[in-house]
Amino acid sequence: MTLTVPKAGVIGGATASPRFEADQTGDMVAQFGQRMLEIGSQIKADRLDRQMNRVQVDMTRDLGEARNEFDQMGDPDEIDRLWPQRVDEIREKHRQSLDPENADRFDLAYDDLANRQAFAIGRRSIDLRQSQRMATWSDYRAVAGQQAVAVDADTREALYQQFDAQTDSLVSNGIMTPEKAAEEKRLFREQTQNTHVIGQISDDPQGFLDRADAGEYGYLPPEQVARYRAQATSNIAAAEARAIRQADLDAKEQSALIGRRLVEIAQIADADRIAVDESFLALPEVQAHPDFPKAKAAIDLRTERADLPFMTPAQMDALIAQEESKPIDAPFRAARLKVLEERRDAALEGWARDAIAFAEKSGFRVPEMPDIEAAPVAEIEAAIQKRAAFAEGLLEGGFTKGVQALTLDEREALKSALSVDADPARRAELASALARNNAAHLIEDPVAQHVGGLLVSGGSEALGRSILRGQQVLAQDNIVLPALKDRLDPAFDQIGALFADAQGGEATQASIVAATDALYAARQRRVDPAAPINETVYKQALHEVMGGTGTFDSDEATGGVARVAGRLTVIPMGVSATSAERARKLLYRDLIGVGAGGGPTADPSAKMRQGQDSMRQVSLSGGVPTIGGEVIGADDWDDAEFVATGPDEYQLVIPTQDGVITALDSDSKEPFVFSLTRLIRRYDQ
Repeated sequence: MTLTVPKAGVIGGATASPRFEADQTGDMVAQFGQRMLEIGSQIKADRLDRQMNRVQVDMTRDLGEARNEFDQMGDPDEIDRLWPQRVDEIREKHRQSLDPENADRFDLAYDDLANRQAFAIGRRSIDLRQSQRMATWSDYRAVAGQQAVAVDADTREALYQQFDAQTDSLVSNGIMTPEKAAEEKRLFREQTQNTHVIGQISDDPQGFLDRADAGEYGYLPPEQVARYRAQATSNIAAAEARAIRQADLDAKEQSALIGRRLVEIAQIADADRIAVDESFLALPEVQAHPDFPKAKAAIDLRTERADLPFMTPAQMDALIAQEESKPIDAPFRAARLKVLEERRDAALEGWARDAIAFAEKSGFRVPEMPDIEAAPVAEIEAAIQKRAAFAEGLLEGGFTKGVQALTLDEREALKSALSVDADPARRAELASALARNNAAHLIEDPVAQHVGGLLVSGGSEALGRSILRGQQVLAQDNIVLPALKDRLDPAFDQIGALFADAQGGEATQASIVAATDALYAARQRRVDPAAPINETVYKQALHEVMGGTGTFDSDEATGGVARVAGRLTVIPMGVSATSAERARKLLYRDLIGVGAGGGPTADPSAKMRQGQDSMRQVSLSGGVPTIGGEVIGADDWDDAEFVATGPDEYQLVIPTQDGVITALDSDSKEPFVFSLTRLIRRYDQ
């Protein structure tokens, strides 16, 4: 065994005393417990602190929301009543979830914040109360001001005292300063009195002056009262002038009312009726009116001359002359003359302008007319026949200077019934009925008028409907024709000469061309305006529009347009160009004195006389044709062209180098006119 001897840290000398360490376990346990207590306290404090912080957030939010809610309230009494309740509700809400150890701390924090909010809420409540007081004061000021303007002086002073009490209450409650209150009292009196005075100056200027003289308007500045005095004086003068003018106006208005009624009574008497208030004429002011004599004269004439509405203008002239022959001082002579002259003038105008309507107004029994736009054509035709007879009676009786079978309104209805938009079949039927009764002049549309004449002359109804249907197509722009010159020149180089000498030649040509265009459009349906006119179709359309049948320029064609004596002319319906040309040549044969077949005759002179006799037989003008005073011979007859001037009426036109010569009648010295139908019949025997 080895013995180790320590060499360091050993002090030589006496032997060192042995050391013994005290047991530290209890201290360590105590220190550990203390430490754990401190940690636990820190944890608890942290928990309480966090809880308090959370509660502070929530209570701050809730109190803020409550503050916002109460800021929206306008009733201070409600605010004072409900705010403490809301504060207690929020406090109780948050205390329930608190640790008891946080209660005191919460109460301190909550009371501090709630008190601050309560102060603001209280301030607002006070402001609202003051605002309500001011609003009440303003309302009273307005109401009392309105009352003060209209009431008497004593009542106005009582209102002033009540206003003063209201204003003093504001001062005592610190809402208004004494200086401001004094100014408001002064302004209230001045403004209400000023408004009252303005009304007085307008409504009762003299009353204002009287009260101003009595010192009633002491609250107004003196200079203002002086201005109002001048204005009131001016108003009095203006009112006096106005009263004078108004009296004059009232008198004029009364006179105008009387005059209007007198005119009405006179008009009623003119219509052969009795006014319900003719006793009105007995009033002195009425009899003093300048129009009274005229009304009295109208009534007297109604009584004396019940036949006046049925007199012709000429008969009225005779009655006027009779009245003029009376002594100049005869009762109401001038007024009676004036009434009669006005009745005569009204009759002249009425009979000339709208005879049928005037006849009905005058009391004549006018044949009734059915609805022209809707009634069957047969009914309309029967009514027109009766109307025409009635209109003829008016003409013969001296009431009118022409035959007017329809009123102006009925003519407008007829115009509508015959318009291009109407049914073509009914248009054709109606136009035919009018033409058949000599009323074609009532048809304003030239195409419809031509169709009416065509149908009456024997044209087919189908042709008339086709023409009117084509007119409708053209009016709707469904077909566009080439220009007039482009469609007439290729078809007839002599078209203008066809109607040149006819009565109303240009109008006749226009209506025939329009009808031809319509029939052409109805048959072609689709036309290119740039394409040339279809001459064959257009010639045939013109031929039929002119009353022709068969194919144009053929042997079987009759009527319409045909060539006779080498020239296009219009020939009567049913007459063929062949028969016309044959008769022309036979008359030529007579004029040259040859027999049948062109051979010689035993007595050429007798044959020539026979030819001249034939010309007289076919003449419509009475004599025989002459040129230069000499009866035309065979050569002139052979060179002559037949120019249509009317239905089956022709003149002889002889071309020369210098133009044309129209043969004159040997008797009348007017153009010789003959009948082609007579000529044909003469040589058909």
